[in-house]
Amino acid sequence: MVGHQITSGSGDNLPGDLSYTVVTQWLREDLQYDGIAITDAEYGCDYG
Repeated sequence: MVGHQITSGSGDNLPGDLSYTVVTQWLREDLQYDGIAITDAEYGCDYG
């Protein structure tokens, strides 16, 4: 799971789930994770 909080260590000032550094460099390349990445963000939810 990739969280939707800003990680200052990534250097791009974006939430983790939108950050190339977090998702591609850290998760995919450094940790060699090859599965499905999900997020805790609730984009497009309509609560009414």
